Formats: sequence, structure tokens, C-alpha cells
Amino acid sequence: MSQTVSVRNLSLALGGKKILHELDLEVPAGSLVTLLGPSGSGKSTTLNVIAGFLSPDSGEVAFGGRDVKALPPGARNLGIVFQNYAIFPHMTVGANVGFPLKAQHWRGDHKRRVRDMLELVQLGGFEARRASSLSGGQQQRVALARALAAEPQLLLLDEPLSALDKQLREAMQAEIKQIQRRVGVTTISVTHDQSEALSMSDLVVVMNEGRIDQCGTPEEMYCRPRSEFLARFLGEVNLLPIDATGHIEPFGTGVSAGGGQLAAVRPESFSVLPWTPVRSSGIAQGRIVAVLFQGGTCRLEVAVPALEENLIVRTAYSGLGSVPTVGDDIAVGLTGHDVHVVALSKVADSAPALQLT
Repeated sequence: MSQTVSVRNLSLALGGKKILHELDLEVPAGSLVTLLGPSGSGKSTTLNVIAGFLSPDSGEVAFGGRDVKALPPGARNLGIVFQNYAIFPHMTVGANVGFPLKAQHWRGDHKRRVRDMLELVQLGGFEARRASSLSGGQQQRVALARALAAEPQLLLLDEPLSALDKQLREAMQAEIKQIQRRVGVTTISVTHDQSEALSMSDLVVVMNEGRIDQCGTPEEMYCRPRSEFLARFLGEVNLLPIDATGHIEPFGTGVSAGGGQLAAVRPESFSVLPWTPVRSSGIAQGRIVAVLFQGGTCRLEVAVPALEENLIVRTAYSGLGSVPTVGDDIAVGLTGHDVHVVALSKVADSAPALQLT
């Protein structure tokens, strides 16, 4: 049965250095929540505390309202998929999947359970195969089947797709999400891959320097970041200055924010327009300094005299007619609908509501 996971006021120091700073986190029962952040942000440490591999200095870890901080990992009813899968190469696939059933004295038909788990991960009929003969993607599926075999109340994924190539990784993202939905087990994943976190998760928790920077749905995190750190970390972004009158430079689009803050604009939120010498509100004039053709889209870097950094613009290739050329003069439009104000500090406790003027 899936359980809510609650972390309250969690702190931990290792080697005299504080790694986690008073973390508070609520993982809803049956959800898939991803801990995302740069190296050293504390995401893997948090997972290890939840698993019981590390003991916090203070705070509470509760499953379904029950404090489990004093329980060893084996008593927490967990399923874990490690980064390297930890498959036993000398065993068959069936023996690998059935291993936790024996270790935990699982009641029920072990052979049937192994078959059901392999069918779940699309490896039906693989019971007699040697684990050492499997591809990386197949080993990942076996590891997932093994983690789910004994009906854990919580599934932990530690960088589960990092060893796979890009195409297989994207396919497995969708597959893991579908399996998690079917089983309904509460799942916490750790990754440094932004696209993986956005595509798989119900909630994304972005960590930085041992603290939670922001938590929300993938759409909220990408479209409405609260801090400069999150805006820069989660995908490409343009951070434009807001002048003292509350207008975005150099577009002149008004927002309900004071000077000293930044307007976050994703590259796909701009429109590419024919160059015109006439200046108007919501339009900036610039020159293309770099072009990257990406199939269905083009990524442009546009130098605008009023900005220190080039604008990053991503636009559909089908609307351009041809690939733009470095040196072309263009106009870039900004309507303001996808503009969000972010705080200059790394961690923002709150964010101002944005109202277009």
C-alpha cells in the first residue's frame, strides 16, 4: 500500500560540513516526486536519509504518519533501483526478481509473482535468461521489476536512467511513469537531468546547497520559477532587467515589479519578426550572431545593443521559410504573457504576483 512520506526539519552534517538545512517535504501517497539539483545540492543525501542509509542529526522522517527514523533500511519496506542497477550477473533474470521475495519471506506464489513482474516491465519469458546477457535497458527493467516484487510501500530511484543513451533514456522515462501509475506506489527519484524530471514527475523538488529552492508541478517549475537560480538551472532562459518604472528592458513591456528584479523569459516565448527601423513597445531590434538548426526548431542568438547578454530565441522552423543567417537583422517580439519576475537571491521564500500593465 502506498504511503505519504513526510520530512520535517531535517538536518545533517557530514565531516563537519552541514549538508542538509532544516528540510521540509511532503510526498503525497501514490505520487512520483523527483529531487533535482546540481552536484552537491543534497538530493542524494536526502534520498539516503529517507532510505535509512544515513541518520539525520535532527528532524523526522515519517511514512504514513509513522516515524521511521530509528528503523534500519530493511525494516522500511522499500524498493530501490540503484544507478548501476546492482543486478546479480551470475543469476538468471527470474532469480534476480525473486531474490527480495525470499529475503523478505514474501507470502504468496513466488513463481507467479516473478512472471507478473516481468510481464509488467515487458520482459515476459525472460526468467531463464542470464542477467549478464542483457542489454542496459533490459537490466534497468529487471532492476525495476525486482524493486517492485515484494510490494514495497515506497520506491526509491537513484539516477535510474543515467547509464542509458539518449533515445533509450527517453523511452524508459515514459515506461517508468506508466508502470508507476499502474502499480500506484509512492516513488521518489533523484536525478540531475532536467528533462527527465519534467517528463516523469507529478512534483519536482529543486534543491540547492542543502535547501529546497522550490517545489511544484513540472509546469509550475518551468514556467513560473521564483528564483534566479531555478530559472537558470531548469532549461535555457533569458533574464532581462526591469527598470525603475517597472518596464522590461529593452522591450518596454510593463510588469508589476520594481527595479532590481529580473524578468524570466523562455526562448520559445519570443516571436521572430521582420526587421523594421520603427521602434515600438514589445519589440527589440537585433542582429543574429549564432544559428543552430534543430530539425523542427531553430535556436538563435540575437545581439541587442541595449543588453549585455545575447537573447536566446527558439522558434519553429516551419514558420521561417528558411534557416536564418548569421548577420541578419531581425526584430524580436515579446507579448508579456509568458514573463515571470524572479528574485535575485538564490533561494526565494516567496514570489511577487505578476500583473501585466
